[in-house]
Amino acid sequence: MFKIKIRSQRLDNTILSIGMALLICARLLIMVFSNIAISISPAVIVMGAIWALVMWSIFKGELHLSKRVFAFIVLMLVYFLESNIISNGHVKDLTSDFFEYCLLGLVICSFEVNIEQVTRFVCYLLLLLAYPIISLINIDISRWQMSVTMDHCYAILPILLSVLIHFLYFRKGSNLLSKISYLLSAGLFLFLIVRGTRGVLFAGIIFIITLFLNREQRYQYRSIRSVILVVIVIFAMLNYSLIIELLSRALTNLGIHFSFLEKSIRLSELGDFSNGRLYHYQLALEGFVSSPLWGNGIGAFYDNYPSLGYPHNILLQCLYEGGLIFGFPIAALVLYGIYLTLFRGNIDTSRRVMMILFMSSSVPAAMLTSELWVYPILWMFLCITLNYKFYSGDERSEDTV
Repeated sequence: MFKIKIRSQRLDNTILSIGMALLICARLLIMVFSNIAISISPAVIVMGAIWALVMWSIFKGELHLSKRVFAFIVLMLVYFLESNIISNGHVKDLTSDFFEYCLLGLVICSFEVNIEQVTRFVCYLLLLLAYPIISLINIDISRWQMSVTMDHCYAILPILLSVLIHFLYFRKGSNLLSKISYLLSAGLFLFLIVRGTRGVLFAGIIFIITLFLNREQRYQYRSIRSVILVVIVIFAMLNYSLIIELLSRALTNLGIHFSFLEKSIRLSELGDFSNGRLYHYQLALEGFVSSPLWGNGIGAFYDNYPSLGYPHNILLQCLYEGGLIFGFPIAALVLYGIYLTLFRGNIDTSRRVMMILFMSSSVPAAMLTSELWVYPILWMFLCITLNYKFYSGDERSEDTV
């Protein structure tokens, strides 16, 4: 009886780990299935399979939903109800996206998951998806003047960061397949930095900074490292144009060309380094000021400016759509999660690794270009942030529903 119980527990953990690994790869898997002639929506296939694995674990009684996460889910449901009442536009599509992506991210991170196992499964998935990834890159290179598109970069990036996380934290005792995935991930990541969008470089820098600030030894020096880092970041921001120009000249002399450098210089010469995003930001701020309390409703930016899509900044999107009542809690939670990941260390290694991975994989993209309601990794990050005290030992296990 005891052995059967152990095997069942291992099976449950494995199923959850597979589900989370698939969710990390979901964006790329949907792109891969979209190139196959099938009658069912690729998103329904991928997310439906992950939901099936999660429901298995829920029925096994493994879910421990904290009161904070439960209250947050209730707030989001009320938010969507209010938006559906006042609008009949894009919110209808985003409502299904919330249940398909966002709720799944909140629920799956409420389980106790083995992050080593999760990242190891992502290593295996990278090997399985190596050919589709290279095919997508080759199509982009031939079509877009040696550059990889933004969508493909942000779909591949979480997979590569997961493999790098496994290498940095769990490589001891790794098998041959994992070691092969390390080499493949490093090569693809370097290629995306050279030929990908500026967002990949930004995410990579955030990833390195977060690792630097989360070194396990000598946490008493965290504040000193933070101050040094802030000074470096401020200096780089004040001299960004000069740094880009000098770096571009040096690399050009060596015969090396980076897509993000070429694009940055071109946009700087045109006088719009933000690539049109400042106009999005202006409209979002004006919309928030016009309705600061309730906001304008989920999907309202798309309804009002269909050619622009969304504000290209998660904080402004939250304020524009939800105002102070519904949007501000989401924006504040994102900022609080960033603060915890960068500047707080009293959390177990497993959860800290998850926060590093999910923040680096989602927040940089969400700050620059991604849509809030179709990004499950971001909502996984929000769930861990909500459960911070629970994981750090400051709160007792009775705080569950």
